[in-house]
Amino acid sequence: MLMVRNFGGYTIRFKRLLCGAVASLYILCGAFALCACTDDAAVYEAWGYVFGPLTCDLEFHGGKGKKAGNEIFEMMRAIDNAVSTSNAASAVYRFNNSTDKTPADLFEIDAMTYDMAVSCRALYQETGGLFDPAVYPLVEKWGVSSDYLYANHAEIGLSCPSDAEIEALLAYSKYDNLVCTQQGSGQSAKYYISVKSEAAKALKIDFGGYAKGYAADKAVGIAKKHGVIYGKVNISGNLYVFGKKADGNNWNINIGNPFGQTPFCTVSTEEISPVSSGVYERYFIIDSAGKWLGDKNVYPRFSGHGVYVAHIIDPGTGFPINLTREKDGEDEDGEDKFEYSNDPSGVVNATVLSSVSAEADVYAKHVSLLGLNKGIEFLEQKGLKGLIVTADKHYAAVGLTLSAQRHETFKEFTAVEGYEFMEK
Repeated sequence: MLMVRNFGGYTIRFKRLLCGAVASLYILCGAFALCACTDDAAVYEAWGYVFGPLTCDLEFHGGKGKKAGNEIFEMMRAIDNAVSTSNAASAVYRFNNSTDKTPADLFEIDAMTYDMAVSCRALYQETGGLFDPAVYPLVEKWGVSSDYLYANHAEIGLSCPSDAEIEALLAYSKYDNLVCTQQGSGQSAKYYISVKSEAAKALKIDFGGYAKGYAADKAVGIAKKHGVIYGKVNISGNLYVFGKKADGNNWNINIGNPFGQTPFCTVSTEEISPVSSGVYERYFIIDSAGKWLGDKNVYPRFSGHGVYVAHIIDPGTGFPINLTREKDGEDEDGEDKFEYSNDPSGVVNATVLSSVSAEADVYAKHVSLLGLNKGIEFLEQKGLKGLIVTADKHYAAVGLTLSAQRHETFKEFTAVEGYEFMEK
């Protein structure tokens, strides 16, 4: 039976499968596809929009799945209301839209947002600043925020920023400029964010690179609290599979191919959160002179048309990942002209598997920015499994075992020596 209900502002579709039913799941959002079969336990499934245009897909076996699902969607609504950059009710929206902030201006946040802000600081420091929620002004300037990514840049007057504009934004767009304050303790505690100095008065933040993983971790915790035996949570690509399946087998997870629709490979794993970060899902295309041509709906991934501008910004350079430009003279008005290109060996997909989805979310972006060799080093230092794929079709499988199923597209790629898939 399929039922559709509106819950807390979300449209949720769910069905209850009784004993003996068989279900197949394909996780289409992001780079993963998951297949599983039910055994004797009842199955609860739910799907709904969250965090604006994103989706959440749940499947729970055993326990009080429906109760868990309702609580999970309520939790995600609370996160959206707290940290959304486009929801006028959120504290982050109010902070970002105050462009003349002083250190004396305290913006009250809830305990959950404070927890996220403090956790992001630790990850900012751990990654040497490559994970930086304060790079949001550059995300907006390049037009790769959710508000502009699929807009017609020519019609709304967006263009590639100048060196001077990038330098001006980089001067203050650092997470070090955000101050997190707790006043009091226990139930009476109050939490605030503010800027470190007046030089950062226009500071903006975006926890989007952490929030999906954070929500996935919370969702699995809620499911387990309600006695769910095993299942999966997928928040627009942030996947978390948990518990021991009824048949005793591992989860089989398809990792997407950046260059096509068929999977790159299938890996077999126990409870884990695999998260991919790449340049092939959220981007727009420019020509070599920087003129906007269209979004991914006009030019499919790596179609050979123009230069892609991806949504991941390098906080060190202020440029989108894998995008470079060289000065190419001056135009008739005396303004600099540039020739744009993409790094031919840059990382186009990084997948990280971790027991903490929020960390996998951040680390996948971090590995993408580090590049192939440093990305391998990072995964090994952290003791994490992962997969890195580059634009010139090289890959490194760090600690991963390939399943018996091999996909045809796999033959097009060359393994980095010493980092082939391990056989079962």
